[in-house]
Amino acid sequence: MASALGSSHTKIDLFKPEQLRPFTNISVLPALGLMGAQMLYPLLTLGGDFNTSAIAPGFVVTFGSLIYLLLTPNLGLRRKMKQLKHAAIVDVDERVDQLRKNLDLREHETLARLQVLLNHRAYLADIPEWPLGFTSLLKWSLYVIIPPLTWAAAAFMEIFIDQIVG
Repeated sequence: MASALGSSHTKIDLFKPEQLRPFTNISVLPALGLMGAQMLYPLLTLGGDFNTSAIAPGFVVTFGSLIYLLLTPNLGLRRKMKQLKHAAIVDVDERVDQLRKNLDLREHETLARLQVLLNHRAYLADIPEWPLGFTSLLKWSLYVIIPPLTWAAAAFMEIFIDQIVG
């Protein structure tokens, strides 16, 4: 559903790519709910022994779900963004070729128009195709990494306390 929203129903303005940030939130927020589920996995070890076969399937499914929920809302949007970006670059390249055919180095107006087109082409090439920025990927990574790190910290603390007490 979110993928169809991005590819079919979202208007993309190449001059305002920051308007696509809500798709980042759609991708990152489900990680919060699944992080809560991951925090419950250590309860399976309350009996004393760490049973990998009891925890691993749930962890793998949860992690796979997190990746799926991260990518799915953005696939259609990425496809559409890539098409629009490519079409705009092709248009600019055609206009540059037309100017180059009639290029007279003494005409400053033609050189100025050519420079504007080349700058616009460079701008278009720099627009990211994924709405997921570095900060949102970092936030998502922290949501995913924190629960296993808490498991490891709790396990090390339990081992440390057992060695001191026992």
